[in-house]
Amino acid sequence: MAKRRHSIGLALATLLGMTSLLHAYWGIGGTWGLSQALGGPDTPIPPPWAMWLVATLLVAAALVVLGRLGIWGQRLPRWIFIAGIWALVAALLMAAFLNLRAVTVWERFVFAPFSLVLALGAAYVAGGPQRAA
Repeated sequence: MAKRRHSIGLALATLLGMTSLLHAYWGIGGTWGLSQALGGPDTPIPPPWAMWLVATLLVAAALVVLGRLGIWGQRLPRWIFIAGIWALVAALLMAAFLNLRAVTVWERFVFAPFSLVLALGAAYVAGGPQRAA
């Protein structure tokens, strides 16, 4: 069970990191996949700082997951990772709900399920045993 939680946590951190890299790519002016992510070519593109903010938050989320697994952050208090991962679960559930209510096919049938899967993975990791002190 602990090995499964560890594997799911590593997969979750990897997906969050990859999503962060995509946002960083958009932050430096890349356009691949951007119109689909935003809902179409007529949707205004957010400023680069907004893409970088999202990329940074996704990296922080990946670090919270890794901290909850005990892979890093041993000098930090455990409650930071416990509170952080439950906040991540809440944020991902909210993202899933908001994307489900959106109007585009990508938001409803790609981003909403992706966010929900990430939220379930984060909840599974959050419910695991506490890392060593």
